[in-house]
Amino acid sequence: MTSTAPQREGLFEESLRQGQIRHALKTALACCLATALTYFFHLAAGEFAPIFVVIIMALGMPSPRLNAILGQFAIAVSAVVSALLVIAFHDVPFLFLSVTLVWIFTCLLFTSRFPLPGSMGSMVSAIGIFVFSQGTVGETLAFYVAYGIDWFVGGFSVIVVNTLIWPRTTEKVFLERLAAVYAHLEEQCRRVARQIRSGESPPVEASAAEWAPFRPLRQMLAPELRRGRDTSNPFTRMVLACRALNLRLWLSNQAVAPVLPAALPVETRWQLAGLIDE
Repeated sequence: MTSTAPQREGLFEESLRQGQIRHALKTALACCLATALTYFFHLAAGEFAPIFVVIIMALGMPSPRLNAILGQFAIAVSAVVSALLVIAFHDVPFLFLSVTLVWIFTCLLFTSRFPLPGSMGSMVSAIGIFVFSQGTVGETLAFYVAYGIDWFVGGFSVIVVNTLIWPRTTEKVFLERLAAVYAHLEEQCRRVARQIRSGESPPVEASAAEWAPFRPLRQMLAPELRRGRDTSNPFTRMVLACRALNLRLWLSNQAVAPVLPAALPVETRWQLAGLIDE
């Protein structure tokens, strides 16, 4: 019997390449939209907007919209705090630098839970130090405003592309396939229970591939996840559980169920069918 492992590896690699191409095209489309908006509204330091798009699409996955919103909040809070520090300590540069570094350290404490928003909040304050050292208080405050607006434009472009122009459907497709597999497993359990209760012989399978509905799910998993039995990925564990349970049901239908009517009394068969139903 020829192994299908190389074919599955190829399916995953092809799916991965297609996903990478789609992601690159969506990133380019969002960059074009951000560039057009900065040009149309003549934004100061508008070159940051497409850079922010790339940052969100690269570091904000798999939830770019959420990270764009959280990043906007973090930048707004950090910019306000940094602006207050500039106004309060602009006459004492050493004190301004010390307090700002403490604030940057505080922002970085949040990166363990919110990596992108925490990093962007600390970055706006860090860049503000160099702007203040090379310019005036007014220029530094204008930089904070421009930075926040540029992030807003970049985040808005990402949200528009990922929500309206080219929505992400991978998670939706995966969950639909997972629901279909579990529905198939439930139907198989009900059918085996009915056969055990009635003592009927299982019908002949129309196709040998029907016993493996989990294969469309496995194609969406990396090979190392498909082989890993101790993975902590919940979706991977569900796929592996589907595979194991469905294989046992298929074996029961083909080898165990036909001999149960003659091997077990009626009461025992009903108890076994009740366990399978549960």
